[in-house]
Amino acid sequence: MLTTLIAFLIVLGILIFIHELGHFLAARHVGVRVEAFSVGFPPTLWGKKIGDTEYRISWIPVGGYVKLFGQNVNDEDPDDPTNYASKTLFQRLYILAAGPLMNLLFALIFMPLVFWIGMDTPAYLDDSPRIKDVQDGSYSQQLGIQANDEIIAVNGTFVKNWEELHNAMGRISPAESLVFDIDRGGNSIYIEGSGIEMHRSGSMGWSPYLAPVVGGFSSRSPAERAGIQVGDKITRINGLVIRDWSDISPSVQKIMKEEGKSPGSTLTVELERNAEVEFVEVTPFFETNSQRWLL
Repeated sequence: MLTTLIAFLIVLGILIFIHELGHFLAARHVGVRVEAFSVGFPPTLWGKKIGDTEYRISWIPVGGYVKLFGQNVNDEDPDDPTNYASKTLFQRLYILAAGPLMNLLFALIFMPLVFWIGMDTPAYLDDSPRIKDVQDGSYSQQLGIQANDEIIAVNGTFVKNWEELHNAMGRISPAESLVFDIDRGGNSIYIEGSGIEMHRSGSMGWSPYLAPVVGGFSSRSPAERAGIQVGDKITRINGLVIRDWSDISPSVQKIMKEEGKSPGSTLTVELERNAEVEFVEVTPFFETNSQRWLL
């Protein structure tokens, strides 16, 4: 909650700064003296005067302002060329419009940049919506959804991966019924529920299969040193079948314990790489903090 609030205030502060910067730059462009540039409303938390302008960070972070010389009708010397009141109607409108236009320009630059760079998303969202586990007492369990069920459609909307499933369920209102088309062992079954109960529960209480595909490495990773690469799909470790990412650690612990392996022992990791089967010998590392063997 606190992290979310801090993130919100940071983003809001950036948007306020961009908006007020538009007013500031436009005013300077037409020769108006800027007396103060503040992110936030008074009282002032920090301020520093540079030239004619005092730059401020203020306590109330829900807005900001640019104080222009001449905005106050009592300001002296209305004929001063740096006075806001001395400017033409077009110039004053230019200053007023520059804030929103700066926000628009920022959005036009920032959003394509986000799409170009990309954003991290969980890899499982591209996988078919097959359920690995169902929590006891969850709404999924109440409906009769089981482990290994694969969801084909929700309320008639076909879904081919977890992202499409999340999107389809997000469009269901509390007033609607809930109908899942499920593939269970090659048989198609229908399970009906209630939109309002789904919203009340807050979570369906299921977990997805996570394909055992390497997405990255931690520091000092034995697997990386042994030659395993990002994108490799682990299929077996010392002959034990790996179907899900969560199978890897228990399998390693089981092998090291039951086969009496000692530090320096190697494990044979079978994997798929570019549609070919590869075998890699990996020497696990024992982490004392967690008391676990790590690949």
